[in-house]
Amino acid sequence: MLVPIMIWYPVRRSRLGTSLYAVGNDPASAYVVGIKVGRVTIAAFVLSALFAALGGVVLTMGIASGDPNIGTPYTLNSITAAVLGGALLSGGRGTIAGTVAGALTLSFISNLLFSLGINSYWQFVVTGALLVAVLALPPVIRRIRIRRAVVAS
Repeated sequence: MLVPIMIWYPVRRSRLGTSLYAVGNDPASAYVVGIKVGRVTIAAFVLSALFAALGGVVLTMGIASGDPNIGTPYTLNSITAAVLGGALLSGGRGTIAGTVAGALTLSFISNLLFSLGINSYWQFVVTGALLVAVLALPPVIRRIRIRRAVVAS
């Protein structure tokens, strides 16, 4: 879990890392500031492919097999871990530490469900429900805050 943090910390503090956050948040504003949005977008895709390939190699080494479908169940888990850690699906917000914390929380929940003897099908249902809940929660909180502000004024 420390390896992603050790890799990302220098990148985040670099010019590229700052540009990645700026383009992810608002490409038009990043362009106005002078960031080459096209280059940063390509760099983001290259970094994503590099880390995906590295993850695939590590997974293949761990299971000692070359099955092309072995990573299919990890898609839901990776997205859920990132969102649970505070990353926005639209981009521009999120930290690697938050994603690692989300992955640890998700693995804890999965281990708990496995320890309780719950079928793996229901583990996917719980993970999907958790993702939907985390995505649906901010708009609900925003509406509650607006109603409280209206009532208070």
